[in-house]
Amino acid sequence: LSSVGVIGLQPDTKINELSACRPENDYEKSKCQAELIVRRFSEKNPGKTVILRPTNVFGEDDPELHLLNLINKIRQHRFYYVGNDTSQYRLNYLYVKEISELIPTLLKRTTISDLYILNTPTPLNQFIEIIKTIIKDENPIKHLPYRPVKFAAACFDFVPKSIVKHPPINTLKLGELTNKKEYSPALLIK
Repeated sequence: LSSVGVIGLQPDTKINELSACRPENDYEKSKCQAELIVRRFSEKNPGKTVILRPTNVFGEDDPELHLLNLINKIRQHRFYYVGNDTSQYRLNYLYVKEISELIPTLLKRTTISDLYILNTPTPLNQFIEIIKTIIKDENPIKHLPYRPVKFAAACFDFVPKSIVKHPPINTLKLGELTNKKEYSPALLIK
């Protein structure tokens, strides 16, 4: 198991298994190095390995409680869209049980590749509307202007975690809220 993080920053919004790797942090770099080792082995032993690059994994025992925190923000009316055109924003999430059910299947069959992206890409606004329907929330989600939010995010980047453990916004969160990248699972679907 690797991570789509090995791909790093890309100019393209559609990302697939052929996208160049540009890992940025130590975690992504270690995953990329592990992939290289496995790929070298795979070249000498075709059909013996499969590298899986999941996107953001959520589900039971998630120590960060990503999905639960998002639901709570929506329920408490503390979730906001950033910018006006949210139709291009994407979530790249994957339920943990999808991975655990896929691995044995891939191990039993002949695969067409030794590398797959695992993802269930969803438009952000559709995902939010599904959550609102489930929790029976009819209040519209408000939009905040992009530039002031970007400025606030940059300011919170400099606040130490010892002072504000969970800032309302930072550059990482802003990137998640305005993400236009979609990691394609098309090769796996074939």
